[in-house]
Amino acid sequence: LEDVARALFAAAGAPAGEAAHVARLLVHANLCGHDSHGVVRIPQYLRNVRRGRLVPGAHVTVLRDHGAALRLSGGWGFGQTATAEALAHGIERARTHHAVAVGVSELNHNGRLADYLAPALEAGHIRLLFAPPPGFNPPVAPLGRGGRRSEPEPPPPRLSPPARAPAAFRPAPPPRPHRRARDLCAFLPSSPRAPATHS
Repeated sequence: LEDVARALFAAAGAPAGEAAHVARLLVHANLCGHDSHGVVRIPQYLRNVRRGRLVPGAHVTVLRDHGAALRLSGGWGFGQTATAEALAHGIERARTHHAVAVGVSELNHNGRLADYLAPALEAGHIRLLFAPPPGFNPPVAPLGRGGRRSEPEPPPPRLSPPARAPAAFRPAPPPRPHRRARDLCAFLPSSPRAPATHS
């Protein structure tokens, strides 16, 4: 399956390394039980390439650099590539700063966020990852439950919206907590649903 996904992305113009990277993360999402972030996304990605909404081979560029705070553009490339490059910037900055904030705009779907935690842990860092802000995402089904009920979790820290913010952009109430045990499969090699090694 990974070979098929890699071949499809390469045929759409992705460099070989990027095609392999995106294919591996999509298949891994399926293996961890997050089918909504797995190979089901391939048609969406290919459609976005055809429509010019996704640019294979794009890399992040620095928009603003304030030392411990960095704003990057993903160049509308694969979200998996942009997120991995942004997190590499964060790890590098964390060597000289106590805390680092890295934001990425012009970002396509980046897959399962748990897959980006391992590099930080291996470098001895703690990392918090957040999806786009509340109010800008369609509801999703909580892991292990049916029906779309809440925005992607974990809910990011939020500020009160402006008094006259349109209703469509007001933050949704925090979702009810639930167990996310399958998120741990990226860090538990003994898990039967996770690959034995991670790169």
